[in-house]
Amino acid sequence: MSEKVEGESQPDKILRAVEWEGGAIVKYATKEDCPGIVGVDRDGMMQRFEEHGVPIKEFGKERLEEWEERVAEANNIVLVLKTAGEIAGYIYLKKTPKFPDDTSYVDTLWVIKKYQGKGLAQNLVECGIDEAKGAFNAKKILSHVVQENKPAVKFWQKAGFKQIGEPKLREAKWDGKESSYLTMIKNLEE
Repeated sequence: MSEKVEGESQPDKILRAVEWEGGAIVKYATKEDCPGIVGVDRDGMMQRFEEHGVPIKEFGKERLEEWEERVAEANNIVLVLKTAGEIAGYIYLKKTPKFPDDTSYVDTLWVIKKYQGKGLAQNLVECGIDEAKGAFNAKKILSHVVQENKPAVKFWQKAGFKQIGEPKLREAKWDGKESSYLTMIKNLEE
């Protein structure tokens, strides 16, 4: 399904060429990719609203500036998935003092709706893990997943992540009800 492209991590260097019906690549995000990332965010918010009643956030100039800062920050890894001339998804990982030194955190993973279910998110996760191992010397990858979002929980489990601890209550609602998130972790040394 995909072929790893070896070499150093550079903004315009292709990390992975993904073979599927439309062809795709995974690469480090640049400032020029940020409007496309905001578009993926907007698509994700609309999908969550339509499917689960999650309130929509407004995305203006501030959101674009936020992404430009994230892309430039040394403790962040932002990879984009590009296909058919557009950004179809991204993964945002970071190294943060909230977690142990050997742990990287997946803040966000999103693939726009029309490209979901094609194995593309899995490629983003695999590349993100590879880059976190190299850039941050990560031994573990942690993610928070909405417990009620069964497809997402299943996705992370299939990617080798396991739940640790008890679910924690979220502020946001899911399908109009209180919801919780799971802390899921993948040990990269196993």
